[in-house]
Amino acid sequence: MRLLPLLGRGSIALASAATLAACDSDTPTGVASPSPAVSASVASATGGSVAALPRTFVNTAVVAPTGRTITVKAGQNLQNAINSAAPGDVISVQAGATFTGNFQLPKKSGSGWITIRSSAHGSLPAGTRVGPAEATKMPKLVAPNGSAALRTAAGAHHYRLIGLEIRASTAVSSSNSLVEIGDGSGAQNTVAEIPTHIILDRSYVHGTSSQTVKRCIGLHSAHSAIIDSYVSDCHSKTQDSQAIGGWNGPGPYKIANNYLSGAGENIMFGGADPSISGMLPRDIEISRNHIHKPAAWKGKWLIKNLLELKIGQRVLVEGNVFENNWAAGQTGFAIVLKSTNQGGRATWSQTSDVTLRHNIIKNVAHGVNIAAKPEKYAAVKAARFVFTNNVWDRVGSGTYPGGRLFQVDAIAGLTIESNSAVSTHSALFLHGGRTSALVVRNNAFGKTNYPLLGDAKGTGKRALDHYAPGWIFTGNVLAGGSASSYPTGNWYPSTTASVGFASVSAGNLAISSASKYASAGVNYSTVTSKTSGVVRTYTR
Repeated sequence: MRLLPLLGRGSIALASAATLAACDSDTPTGVASPSPAVSASVASATGGSVAALPRTFVNTAVVAPTGRTITVKAGQNLQNAINSAAPGDVISVQAGATFTGNFQLPKKSGSGWITIRSSAHGSLPAGTRVGPAEATKMPKLVAPNGSAALRTAAGAHHYRLIGLEIRASTAVSSSNSLVEIGDGSGAQNTVAEIPTHIILDRSYVHGTSSQTVKRCIGLHSAHSAIIDSYVSDCHSKTQDSQAIGGWNGPGPYKIANNYLSGAGENIMFGGADPSISGMLPRDIEISRNHIHKPAAWKGKWLIKNLLELKIGQRVLVEGNVFENNWAAGQTGFAIVLKSTNQGGRATWSQTSDVTLRHNIIKNVAHGVNIAAKPEKYAAVKAARFVFTNNVWDRVGSGTYPGGRLFQVDAIAGLTIESNSAVSTHSALFLHGGRTSALVVRNNAFGKTNYPLLGDAKGTGKRALDHYAPGWIFTGNVLAGGSASSYPTGNWYPSTTASVGFASVSAGNLAISSASKYASAGVNYSTVTSKTSGVVRTYTR
């Protein structure tokens, strides 16, 4: 995704110095209390709800086995055990033992679950995220080559994998993938071929610090989950790499309580075209993950984004901590959302109905870039996005220069509400085509160079009128803005310190209930509750 020059294309009509001068105000000028009619007006403008949540969520409750237990010890044939298992069976694999091969989960008749688990699974409690220190309790599935160590066959279903370490041999310099749930190629082109009901649970999937791993987990299935796992060292110097990447499955998906480190994109949906007409990844839950790029990767691997959606519908991103993203392969946006028909064969491609709430995003060059359809092939324009109660901590500061918080191009339905942010360049940058049904309400933004900026259209109300006619913009704190040219019904303190954040240095961007700005910004107690325990300290 190309980042526009910081002063727009060509010359930009900036407001005068007097207009940009800060203006403190004890009360927002002309403000009225937010009305329920706002939501109704947005729904009307977008042809429905602001952003639909997932219609179904993957149930990852452990199902008790009903069949036999097949024990696989060191030196025995794991693939034979998998082939012989029937629905309801458990395959207990010796913890600490190494099994070398490219293992496949075959299609079976029947509807019961087949569980493949570590013999020490009892010491890996359900609902608890594992880390490298738990590898001693896991059998090791090791690919001897650049192909996946574990993949599904066409139509495979009802497999739960618990407590496995999955990697390539250290003798392998480059791996295409480590786990393939479904098939991303055109060979998977009928519904019957799509694997379904696959759960990767409490597992350690990883490359090494020097290996090229294009994708740690490929996700091209139906009704699948990646939970309580540690996925790391997914990186490349020359091409996009992901911790989790998918495009050729319908969902629903649950990605919950994981540590995920990928260089290109930590999580990406899209990047290639679905092979079944009309199919998109839908009903996606991304919750309570630590989505992180190690700072040591700077200058070593090709870096792009923490989360990118080129396709996807009904996506809930909740209670995650996104950390560290800088300009390298792209300009450093933490999150990129757009509709992309990647190869020109999937005109139904769309990203829509995306909700981000109760997340912490910190130490990134830029925040989020949202574009309706920025690339050359026909696609359905991106629509209906909600950002609510998120903390945006140190956007464009320190070692990650940049500072655009929201960059928006021609979205149909965008709500930005009750966020708190410290960024350097702009809180909202509008460019490209017209955005409809824009609601920006009750946010608290620290001082930026241009709190509200329109490419080649100047600042404040003039930018909104041109790029987002019919806008609703009220109850916000925009430090450094000017009441003379910005919308009424907002506050414009002169400095970030004047906003009254509890502790900018500690990332606590709550505003005291005693403050005149108390109605703006995040509910910090909700954010901390939703993200409690997401960031852990790991040992090896």
